[in-house]
Amino acid sequence: MASSSSLIIDGDGKLDVDLLSREIAGDLSFDTKYKSEDSMKKRAIHSSKDYDEFRAFVACSHLKPVKGNELSLLLQPGKGTAPLALKQPTMVSKGKNKSNRRNERSCKKLVKSANDKFPSSAADTCMKFQRDWDRYCSTTEKRIQYLRLFPSPIMAAKSIFSVEMDAIVMCDIINALSMLMSGDEYDSLFEDNNCTSMKDFVLEWVFAISECGRFEFNVAFFGADEKRALNQIFSWLNKQHCSLPEKIRDYSIAANKQHAGDFRENFLVTLRRRYQIQT
Repeated sequence: MASSSSLIIDGDGKLDVDLLSREIAGDLSFDTKYKSEDSMKKRAIHSSKDYDEFRAFVACSHLKPVKGNELSLLLQPGKGTAPLALKQPTMVSKGKNKSNRRNERSCKKLVKSANDKFPSSAADTCMKFQRDWDRYCSTTEKRIQYLRLFPSPIMAAKSIFSVEMDAIVMCDIINALSMLMSGDEYDSLFEDNNCTSMKDFVLEWVFAISECGRFEFNVAFFGADEKRALNQIFSWLNKQHCSLPEKIRDYSIAANKQHAGDFRENFLVTLRRRYQIQT
């Protein structure tokens, strides 16, 4: 993957100021969105009746409330100054709008070309993970590819997700893992002899998620889809007869976990309880 500096500095050593400005603006926008969502999560976790309502609150966190005078103008466009959206544009404003739309499309294409290369390494902070996840991980295949970049999901849980893993990201990961059991469509992702097997990969991430900060809060808001996906995952894991992955066994022993046994079936019972999934 080309670095950001190689994209911003061309072959002649000249700095692309416009691209740099767009990158900074994009990062500032992402930071603002991240903080507004984080603030909303901390409020919505105590007031939402279920996960769907919690997700809706978070999705609307960036919206600004409509002021009373603006609402009255919308409801009574004939009185006073009409809202801007209801005014008929003049020929001059139409021309400006077309120009602005062209510029906006050009900027989007340039930013997209700078950001369309899939990461070659895992994020080392929660904020970078969230940015990569939003930019590159829109499909099950891309999500699995990105999760495979982490050499140790357990260490990721205890470092970049020690405070919290985003509830929506957590559900995305669970649903992506369950899709691995739907057929052989994703088997090619695990054909490399040097990579973790699919069985160990799934179990390591299911275990790692349970070690993230605020895990119990997020579990309480799992919807029917997430519970169905978890049931599918645990049913599939129960059919796999092999010992625990070394990473989980070593971590469990070091952390003095009660589920540090040699057999996966005993470990899964404890893990299933943590996810509040009935056997």
